[in-house]
Amino acid sequence: MATELTTRIEHKVIGEQKYALITLTGQIDESNLGTLGEAADPLVGSDAKYLVLDLAGLEFINSKVIGYLAATHGKLTEAEQVMLFANANQNILDIIELVGLTQIVPTFEKLSEAEAAIDSGEV
Repeated sequence: MATELTTRIEHKVIGEQKYALITLTGQIDESNLGTLGEAADPLVGSDAKYLVLDLAGLEFINSKVIGYLAATHGKLTEAEQVMLFANANQNILDIIELVGLTQIVPTFEKLSEAEAAIDSGEV
């Protein structure tokens, strides 16, 4: 049985910086990883300089998702774009820290902090 994942995409502008915000809600694994791919893949090479993943509503991820996020980070980097994480609950944060994603993806406790980093040019 497939697990449930909801994605919401918003295109925003802070100052002169365009970014895409994908809000993830539910659980994500290989059964619904395509839902995230459908939201994120078209953004690689787009005019959005930043891709912010709001993880506040995310309850579960597995190794396939970690691999997808790492690969997408690489594609964005090649396209001179930046991936950011925001609002991860402690469980999700522990996982992405353990596998080293927070070493390559700027991670912020709150969405407002990620937006401030974009606005200031910090990332």
